[in-house]
Amino acid sequence: MVTENIQSELEWTQFYEAVANKLLEYQKNRTDLLNAILNHSSPHFNNFHRDKFSDGRTGPLEDICPFTVLGTFNRSGFKDKTRQKIATDIAEILDVNPPAPEKFDGIPVLGAMDAWFFLFAKNKRLDDIEMLWELFVAALQYSDSRDNETGKRSFITSYDQALHIENVNKKLSIGLHWARPWDFIPLDKKTCKYIKHLGFHYNKNFASLNGEGYLNLLDECAPLFNGSTTKNYSIPAFCLMAMQKYRSRIKLESPSPEPHTIESLPSEPYTIQDIFDDGCFLDIKEVEGLIERLRQKKNLILQGPPGTGKTWIAKRIAYALTGSKDDSKVVSVQFHPNLSYEDFVRGWRPSSEGKLELVEGFFMKLINEALKDPDSNFIAIIEEINRGHPSHIFGDLLTLLEPDKRSPEHAVQLCHPDPNGASNGTYIPDNVYIVGTMNTADRSLALIDFAFRRRFAFASFEPRLGSRWRNWVTQKGGIDSDLVNDIEQRVKALNEHIAGDLGKDFKVGHSFVTPASRIKEGDTTEWFRQVVETEIGPLLDEYWFDEPKMAEETKDKLLENW
Repeated sequence: MVTENIQSELEWTQFYEAVANKLLEYQKNRTDLLNAILNHSSPHFNNFHRDKFSDGRTGPLEDICPFTVLGTFNRSGFKDKTRQKIATDIAEILDVNPPAPEKFDGIPVLGAMDAWFFLFAKNKRLDDIEMLWELFVAALQYSDSRDNETGKRSFITSYDQALHIENVNKKLSIGLHWARPWDFIPLDKKTCKYIKHLGFHYNKNFASLNGEGYLNLLDECAPLFNGSTTKNYSIPAFCLMAMQKYRSRIKLESPSPEPHTIESLPSEPYTIQDIFDDGCFLDIKEVEGLIERLRQKKNLILQGPPGTGKTWIAKRIAYALTGSKDDSKVVSVQFHPNLSYEDFVRGWRPSSEGKLELVEGFFMKLINEALKDPDSNFIAIIEEINRGHPSHIFGDLLTLLEPDKRSPEHAVQLCHPDPNGASNGTYIPDNVYIVGTMNTADRSLALIDFAFRRRFAFASFEPRLGSRWRNWVTQKGGIDSDLVNDIEQRVKALNEHIAGDLGKDFKVGHSFVTPASRIKEGDTTEWFRQVVETEIGPLLDEYWFDEPKMAEETKDKLLENW
């Protein structure tokens, strides 16, 4: 049962059920379904439905499951208007009548790169997609006739078979909720946390449920939805409340029957597309690769010459990984020679009373926040990571950086107790990520030792001068379109000279010739001259500190006939 004042917030369920009903018609005709999706003009379809094959090719999907179709417009990071547009395009393909919802509050989503319910073609088993279709059909039949014992057994069998698909896990329950939101509980972290918040103690681990266990969970949670022990909730209303508690900055002492009365402070959503809207000069596959590598390895270092946008892209892939522009979850620190373990992890500091007290460092504060909010991702951006002594700064947390040690059983005892005097084990949770930046022209590079290096993935950056850069600096930066090609060629010639004499790690990045704010019309010539004289020139003096004549000649060449 749904209270009248939130009925409008749950109207999305009609659309989702209608889409699921239409998808049923394509179980034996997936080719037509896939062709209709791939041939649609939506820009959100091509990249999402691109597969990787065992012969090394990449190309369009050759088969698809209904849950992945629903996942097309249920990916994290999209703004509601974008999700509505993608959902409308799917509705157009399927000839669905109810309009796509304008708001998607309370609907669980999957990560932007995790919304497939099967692996790439090169890794998946032949019958994986077929098993997902069988579960989809069995679930809808079970939803229509809950008392049918045959339907129940069919659902359990199909669910258990689908559980053996690699990487599907609790995504099954989320996909089932999309298809029949009034009947299936999504086992996303927010919903599970809210069930526990209400004092409901299920006797099994949510993550370990098979088909029979999942149906038992539905039965045992029934009091949450029929009013016998708590408020009159429905499953979609319950999920909406779970989301609002999750987003709220106010601790709820008891559940409220009115989700709209819970104060929440949503962050600005941020997606991969926003990275390009902000002025990224990389290709979309490169950006997706960086985010995926960060997700898998947990720790990533962006390395390259000065001015190649390492810090700029670090912050934006962090926003994309969290799905929002929330600086409380994306925090930065700069390493330097005087930074210590006590600054970064935990150590003694003078108090206002003149006494010494134990204080949590930058990284421990981030860990503590991540432990309190396991549903969110937290990213530490470490600028110029090679300018400190990373192994000393991380200290006893160094081993815990590895992705397979991000759990309580690998907790270690830190050399200092916590500020309360407790000596509890500490571990880095799996929702903490590290993105470091490293200037390869910095001669302190050798300070990164092997023990530290092997715990990070590395991505190399080069100057990006090309069509994306030209379009951006002329349209957004105000650079004269008649001069932009000349500037590009001068900088490219400079970098060829630098690479030939000093090495590619000393090139000059595109950031030097990308205006931070729009320059006035007609000022391009003077602007570039100032950039060379006050930014690039001093850098060249540093590069050729022992050959000042070479530095001066190189700078003069850059401005020759300008």
